[in-house]
Amino acid sequence: MQNSFQRIDISLLGHILALCGIGSRLSLQLTCKQFRDALHKYTLVLDFSTSTGISLYNSKILKMIQNSPNLQQLGLAHNYWLNSFDLSNALGDHSSLTNINLIGLDKIDDSVVAEFFFRNHHLHHLQLDLCPIEDGAIFILTRQKELEYLSLRQTNVTSQSFILINPQSFPRLKHLDLSLLRYSLNDQAISCIAQACPLLEYLSLYGSYEVTDQSIIILARQLQHLNQLSLRGLKLITDLSVIVICVWCQRIKKLVLTGCVKLSAASLFVIAGQRWIPMSQEAQNNTQSFILCWCNRSDM
Repeated sequence: MQNSFQRIDISLLGHILALCGIGSRLSLQLTCKQFRDALHKYTLVLDFSTSTGISLYNSKILKMIQNSPNLQQLGLAHNYWLNSFDLSNALGDHSSLTNINLIGLDKIDDSVVAEFFFRNHHLHHLQLDLCPIEDGAIFILTRQKELEYLSLRQTNVTSQSFILINPQSFPRLKHLDLSLLRYSLNDQAISCIAQACPLLEYLSLYGSYEVTDQSIIILARQLQHLNQLSLRGLKLITDLSVIVICVWCQRIKKLVLTGCVKLSAASLFVIAGQRWIPMSQEAQNNTQSFILCWCNRSDM
């Protein structure tokens, strides 16, 4: 195959099989078999994700995943019927998978992560939002040295999971979403994240209300590749955090400070001054597209 990615659109599958039916019954059987063999061999992307709340419960779906040995991208978001046992069987020994979307699978647990990701070391993109994932998953994921995108919105991971990981645990990670975790992260966890993910470009700490200036200062000085940072709902940080971010994070293009109730007009002056007096050509380019989200109401 010349094309590096061949996407199979499930909604068109019926039309394709209908076209294969032109001719005799024998021709249909042969054509369908050839199509099935090709489907198994060349399918690199399968996306069964749904935003409608309608789960695609079908054993044939799991069978299709199992029979696609070269699968690289898999989307199963919001298929609530999937449990750890089903998912483990479906993933099997798929060592070629690099992109997995499991958003909203509330019946899976750390055992799936432990079993599958212990064998697969080539993951680039992983979404586990709304899954009941806990600290054990983080320890297993530190084996994923090629991981670039990790989203853990509204999961059960705690500060302890990040405190215990080693520096440079995620050497290539660029996107980390830790929004609305069930348990707020603390300063020690944020400091460890800054050491573990030196190349982060996107970071959301939305809802980590225990975080203070102490860790934000460390984070800003270590993560100078950041271009998007969300501190929404961090009610303990002050103008000092904003000053340090403006000085050290010259690549910032979007800064979310909604609900940071201790910030004053001084932060706005600092941000405006930093945008109008760029330190470099790169900072000048950022000035043209800088986005600030600001509202310091306590109910935001």
